[in-house]
Amino acid sequence: MNTKPIKKKIIWVLIGVAIIVVIGACVGVTMVNRPKKLFNMDSSEVSTIIIKNGDKLTEVTITDQSQIEEIVKLVNGFTYTSLEELPPSTGWSYIIILEGGTSFEFWESGVRVRNEDGLSILYYGKTGYFDSLVTLADNATDPM
Repeated sequence: MNTKPIKKKIIWVLIGVAIIVVIGACVGVTMVNRPKKLFNMDSSEVSTIIIKNGDKLTEVTITDQSQIEEIVKLVNGFTYTSLEELPPSTGWSYIIILEGGTSFEFWESGVRVRNEDGLSILYYGKTGYFDSLVTLADNATDPM
C-alpha cells in the first residue's frame, strides 16, 4: 500500500492549520494592542474648564466656548494602549475639571482616574499628547 498520498495530505492539512493559527494570533494581538478611547463628552454641555497646577498651586479658568471646544476635542481624542491600577495614594501635578462633564488628573502622555475606593487607574497614551494642557497649567497664575 502506497502511503505517500496520505502523508502529503496530512502535511498540507497541518500547514493549513498552522497558517490559520498564525493569522488568528496576529489578529488577536492587533485587537489587544489597538488604542482605546476613554472619553466621549459633548462640548456644548461643558460651561467652564478649570486646569490646576498642583506644584505651583495655581489654576486657570476657561470660559471661552471656542477654547472649551478645542480642549474637549483634545480630551475626546485621547486614546490609551495600556493601563495600570495603583493602590490609594495622594498628590497630583495637574488636574482638569470640565464643569458639567468630568475631572481627571493628567500628565503629558496620560490620564489618572481615581475611583471612589481610592484606587487609581493610569491610562498611558501617545507621548506628549497633553503637552498643550500641561503648558496651560504651567502658565496658570490664579491662586487656588
